[in-house]
Amino acid sequence: MSKLNLDITDQITLFCQQLRRNGLKIGPSEVSDVLKAISITDLSYPNSVYWTMRTILVSSCTEIDIFNSLFNEFFKTTSDQVHQNNKNSDLAGSARQFNNSKSIISEAIHDESSKNKLVGIVRTGASSESYRGKSNVSLLSKVELDEVSKIAELIVTNILKRNGRRFEQNSRKGYFDLRSVFRKNLATGGELLILPHKKRLKKKAKIILIIDVSGSMNKHSELMLALAYFITQKTSRIETFVFSTTATRISDWLQSKTYTDMVNQVRQQVNNWSAGTKIGESLSEIANQYRSLLNKQSTVFIISDGWDTGDPKFLAKILNNKINKVKTIYWLNPLLGTEGYEQATRSLIAATPFINRFFSIRDMSELKKMPGLLRM
Repeated sequence: MSKLNLDITDQITLFCQQLRRNGLKIGPSEVSDVLKAISITDLSYPNSVYWTMRTILVSSCTEIDIFNSLFNEFFKTTSDQVHQNNKNSDLAGSARQFNNSKSIISEAIHDESSKNKLVGIVRTGASSESYRGKSNVSLLSKVELDEVSKIAELIVTNILKRNGRRFEQNSRKGYFDLRSVFRKNLATGGELLILPHKKRLKKKAKIILIIDVSGSMNKHSELMLALAYFITQKTSRIETFVFSTTATRISDWLQSKTYTDMVNQVRQQVNNWSAGTKIGESLSEIANQYRSLLNKQSTVFIISDGWDTGDPKFLAKILNNKINKVKTIYWLNPLLGTEGYEQATRSLIAATPFINRFFSIRDMSELKKMPGLLRM
């Protein structure tokens, strides 16, 4: 790294190359995702840089130590060199120039040193522009699908199959209705010939899943899509949307007979995968087009890491004025629960007052805990 280009895009590209040389499975798509995510991150805070890159580039626990070591070494060297060249320049200064520049699009180029493909950077347009690309959703293993199916069943049971507070009369089933026993037996002269019962009415609840499929969520949207599919197989009282800079309703495709058919439908039909993120604008689009869904019977799950190019004040306004009409709002965050992580993005801070509860979904073990916590 004796001749390090101080442009932040080049720094990140070189860092990804170094990670790959040390065994991490990083290709052009991962580098592209990092660059998109970094373009909407306040890089003056080192923790933001670290968690953004780690979320996208680390795929297993065994890679964390390698990533941490290389991250500390690489960006310390970068910072030292910047300081030597210009005492008033640092990583944050480079970041400001990066954030004020045009958006980035990556293309695969040949990397002679590793005999592999890396990424070349081209700048075009604004960073918040939507990317009309097909989904690259892959298939989960059978074991993973079985686990997700069990979790989906528990979610449906805990939200949709619980009885409500109201009762209806029943001649045989349910609780013995002591209050009605004398009224029902007036015609018999007070003899207890009729023993009335009552049972609780089923709730007319509905589940609404709103899944972030922007670039920073690539490693998590696959699992969440499977969860939505299995919930759909167990109940008709669910609506599912995916969003990045815009929202798309995918409820019909989730009714496919097989998981593979569903994935193929999504691949063909959804065009806003791996784009930027505008949470408030996407929620507003859903609220305006599907207003009847947002009522006191609905439970909304917003699934996102909170990285957002939209206006946090607008997000708070939509949650307060439109989405907040529902019974409960849960936010599922794949970063929550990771050591050292704080929910400090502007959008998460703005949304917090309107969220009933946050859940961690960083891995399968955390996802398994969620159904039980829904009952609390």
